[in-house]
Amino acid sequence: MVTGALLLVSVFFTPLARMIGGGVPVNGGVAYPTLAPALILVGAMIMRSVRELEWEDPTEAVPAFLTMILIPFSFSIAAGVATGFVVYAAAKALTGRWRECPALVYVFAGLYLLQYAVK
Repeated sequence: MVTGALLLVSVFFTPLARMIGGGVPVNGGVAYPTLAPALILVGAMIMRSVRELEWEDPTEAVPAFLTMILIPFSFSIAAGVATGFVVYAAAKALTGRWRECPALVYVFAGLYLLQYAVK
């Protein structure tokens, strides 16, 4: 009920949101500068968890590192996370520690591989 009411109220603010965050044409694409502060804050919050990683264990460190590197280099959070799932599942399976990885991670890794194979 509350969500529906807030959605109706937000309809009146659509022109203002479009005026502020409608995007800026840049080199044949569109940039959304209003998203930058939110992305910077999310990145800072994610970086706090880096110190808690088990850097001595390559099956933990390599997928985390690849995820952190591929998100900005691919300009896609989804691509970085997908790579992290696939590499984590593969690392655990290839080192014989497949029981340490939850079954759902294997399911998502398989789905990500299927998604990229179909593209």
